[in-house]
Amino acid sequence: MILFPLLAGTMVEGQQPRFQISIEQVIPGEGPGYILVRPVDVIPLSNGQVWVADASDLTIRVFGSDGSYRMAVGRRGQGPGEFRSLRGLGWLADTLYVVDAENIRASFFDPQGALVREHRLPQLLGGDVFAPFRFTPTGILGTPQLTRDAFRTASEARFPLILVSFDGGAADTVAYLDLSGIAVVVNAQGREIMITGHGLTRLVRPGTPWTISADGRYLLRVERTRGLPVGQDWFLSVVSLRDRQEVRRHIIPYDPRRVPRDVVDSLYQSMTVHLRGIPEDAALDILRQSLPRPEWYPPVTRVLASRDGSTFIELGESTPTGMRWSVLGRDGGLVGTFDLPHGIRLETVVHVSRELWAIRHDDDGVPEILRLSLRPASN
Repeated sequence: MILFPLLAGTMVEGQQPRFQISIEQVIPGEGPGYILVRPVDVIPLSNGQVWVADASDLTIRVFGSDGSYRMAVGRRGQGPGEFRSLRGLGWLADTLYVVDAENIRASFFDPQGALVREHRLPQLLGGDVFAPFRFTPTGILGTPQLTRDAFRTASEARFPLILVSFDGGAADTVAYLDLSGIAVVVNAQGREIMITGHGLTRLVRPGTPWTISADGRYLLRVERTRGLPVGQDWFLSVVSLRDRQEVRRHIIPYDPRRVPRDVVDSLYQSMTVHLRGIPEDAALDILRQSLPRPEWYPPVTRVLASRDGSTFIELGESTPTGMRWSVLGRDGGLVGTFDLPHGIRLETVVHVSRELWAIRHDDDGVPEILRLSLRPASN
């Protein structure tokens, strides 16, 4: 195993290479023949097209390299080329696939938007329902279906990431991951209440930030070695999906940031609305007993893999100009850092400096698709 120091959070200000974000192209949320309501994924093609998945009407909108609207692919339904869910999109060989867990299949389209084939999704051995989201060269990657009982288990233990053969004949657990922001609270009557996505649950259980490399061959996940001093206990692990062996490990030193006490108290207070019918003081006691007071902000919140082999890591550090990101090269060395303005969510990175795709909502809440670039920051 090779260890690479990441040097993403402890270098003296001014020593880190700094980048600034530039907006190169904006695809508006509304135009002739289309409206984007809830875009959830952006897939750029090598021919310049940009495919945008919209969860509101389960349709993929296709735009040209100049941002002009070209066509719609798929729609809500159960027939060929139709969707009931958009769980995952990606490229396999020369076709774009859309994983549709509700229709229990994946649909494959050519760059012209024509349906090429459909692949029936397998169940896990033993009859468990399989929730896939990514096709890889060695199989289909996914998790067991996240039922309410599964969420409860996941809040107490790690959850399996499973690689299933294309015919469903074999299944293998690749890794166990912590799901983010899930907590089960027992009220005064002994009834279990599941709370997800709240600011406090995300601090108490930040989960495992992870992604799959653009070529589908490696799992990249952020892990913590418990027992080490705070600030030296997190690392990025790169694991081969073929043989499950860790090929690289990048240590992530960081400057620990304590969660202010008044912030935690405010989060406890805001969570009492989930315990209806219980006096506020009693609800606060229940929450404090069920959810330990978080002491530190998590150092990493997201990981994205670029198609050029670089890795983008959101450090979970909010600055006046945006969320702080670090960029690693193919060898794991630090390329630089940048602040992504608040309100912009990075979705796909094609090239480390010249092609990043993101979603932003304007002042009226209308989504826009952005093509960004990174340039050296001026002193």
